[in-house]
Amino acid sequence: MKADQFADQGLTKVEETFPIIKEDTEKVKTAALEYALLPIKLAGQGKDYVFATYDDEYKKTGGEGLFTAAKAIISTELKLTADLLQAVAGFLGPKKEAAKQKINEKLSE
Repeated sequence: MKADQFADQGLTKVEETFPIIKEDTEKVKTAALEYALLPIKLAGQGKDYVFATYDDEYKKTGGEGLFTAAKAIISTELKLTADLLQAVAGFLGPKKEAAKQKINEKLSE
C-alpha cells in the first residue's frame, strides 16, 4: 500500500516535470527529432547567412580577382563580428538593467 503511494507520487511528479509524457507517441517522436536536428538546421542557416553576407560584400566591393575577394572576406568578417557583438549586447543589455535595478533596490533599503 505504501509502495503504491510512493509510486503514484513519483509518477505524478514526473508528469508535472515532463508534461510531454502525456502526449501521443508520434508527437513525442516528432518533438525529439526536431530537437535532435536543431544543431544541423542552425548550422545550415549560419552557413547560408555567411555566404549571403560574403556575396553582398563582394558585390559592394566591385571588380574581379583576388584583391576583390580578399577585401570581401575582410569586410564579411567585420560584418559578422559586428552582428555577433550586437546580438550579445542585445542579450546582455536587459540583464544589465535588471541588475542595476536590483542593486538600487538593495541600496535604498
